[in-house]
Amino acid sequence: MNSIIKRFKRILIASVLGAMAFISLPTSNASDYVASGAYYKWSIDASFTGSNFLSSKCLNCSLKIEADFDDGLGWRQVWLGWTASVYETVGLKTINVKTTLSGQTALAKHTLSVTKLDSLNSPFPLDRWSITADIPYGGEYATGEVYIYNSTWKRGAPIDKPIVLVDGFDPGNENREEGLFAATNQQNLMADLRRMGYDIFILNPNDGAGAIQKNAFLLVKLINTLNSITINKEPLVIIGPSMGGLIARYALAYMEKNGQFHNTRLYVSLDSPHQGANIPLGIQHFLNFFQKVGEARFPVAEANLAKINSPAARQMLVYHHSQPSSRDNGYPLLDFDQFYTELKSLGYPKKLRKIALTNGSASGKGQASLAEGAELIKWDYRDNKNCFDIKAPEPYVIYSHVLTISPGAKIFGGQVKACWFVFPVVKISVKEDGKNAASHVKPYDNAPGGHFDAPKTIDATLTPYGDIVASSPVATFVPTISALDIATDNLFYNIRADAQIMSKTPFDAIYYPVATDANEPHVAITNEKKQVLMREIIGYGWLVPIISNLLL
Repeated sequence: MNSIIKRFKRILIASVLGAMAFISLPTSNASDYVASGAYYKWSIDASFTGSNFLSSKCLNCSLKIEADFDDGLGWRQVWLGWTASVYETVGLKTINVKTTLSGQTALAKHTLSVTKLDSLNSPFPLDRWSITADIPYGGEYATGEVYIYNSTWKRGAPIDKPIVLVDGFDPGNENREEGLFAATNQQNLMADLRRMGYDIFILNPNDGAGAIQKNAFLLVKLINTLNSITINKEPLVIIGPSMGGLIARYALAYMEKNGQFHNTRLYVSLDSPHQGANIPLGIQHFLNFFQKVGEARFPVAEANLAKINSPAARQMLVYHHSQPSSRDNGYPLLDFDQFYTELKSLGYPKKLRKIALTNGSASGKGQASLAEGAELIKWDYRDNKNCFDIKAPEPYVIYSHVLTISPGAKIFGGQVKACWFVFPVVKISVKEDGKNAASHVKPYDNAPGGHFDAPKTIDATLTPYGDIVASSPVATFVPTISALDIATDNLFYNIRADAQIMSKTPFDAIYYPVATDANEPHVAITNEKKQVLMREIIGYGWLVPIISNLLL
């Protein structure tokens, strides 16, 4: 039996400030180890867990492994694969491992010195799965990863209180563990839920800008998987920030329509665009113009335009720069029309509680730094003195003006001129472009809603030709009425003043900023929102009034 114990290998993983240190503990001798962080992972060496080893020793042996990590939780069973523990105090820890094979028991012991705590705020998941959808969309099966953050109190134990978080719009799959953890752990939300015994599963589709339906089928696969392994069939909680809320809505409604049991008790939509999202049409034309004028182009225009032209963006954006010629500026794309028509036809899931949170003002207050038809971005560069210097940068005039939407008014003007000598040594020809908004467009750019910092990002971009200046750091991304799916065409509708507002939304409860009545950053989780989410998730949200101005 001692020979079996000697074949164990335990790996303790310490996580602090985004770094991971691997410490391998030999089982033959008890030793002291110094580690920073409070998250430690223990696993069994493959040479021991492999079926060849067990079958060669005993065909009908029953193996049980237990461990006491000296974390106050006592002995618990360790399944083949891994388990973990989080320490909440520093000091010397004694790790005991007990194996029982066919009635015979053996013990091993090690000591570990914990010098620094990291609580439950490690951005690294305790485990991850690769996942592939069972249902294709457009001939493709969505793939992705699931990042798993088990609860404090059940390291290595079966799943019994699962929460699923669905990643939103993510072109290039840039939101890995650290980014997704930071987004979901605002106000220590995820860490606190884990302390309460919840297991967190973050779904990260590999094609984060692919069609929403395709990624919804990936969520369907995860839902079915969790329901098949969760003990006591504990109902799921599914949280969808931004586009993740649309993915979750589609997946849950699809399952109900097709007679599939999703076993979900709560669907949370966090600033999701149920009536569409907005990227200022002037900015879209700005990017489109400067990505095609040779060496004078805006350095990151091409990459950002590709995001705007992605399948998911074309489905969600209310206005898009590439409307067919049969439509003037300001009409939605057919992609938008088709997706939201399908979504409306599918409806909302009904066999659960559904709530919506917005980051926008509910009293009709627009973005404080913007007004309809106001200047949003200006790029003005003139260098006539270098016109006859063959070594000078080629363009000598760049002028661009981006305005917020105003019906029938100019929203973008762009111009790039080049020097000309007796011989045509300059490759760039004169480019001029101007766009006006259609007469029917609505002022989405400054409407109440969760905002994003695209103007600020463009302003901060370095160029070899002068400076780009943004008059406002933000613009509206998801209007309040879209996030709460309010049945109105008025972007500035005063939701707080409507005593019958719940008759105008499909949600069972809606929440908006109460203390400040301000427009907040898109998908920001304030302390106020954290309290809402905690109350809803732990299961008594139905006890409180569903009108959010009675919140807290």
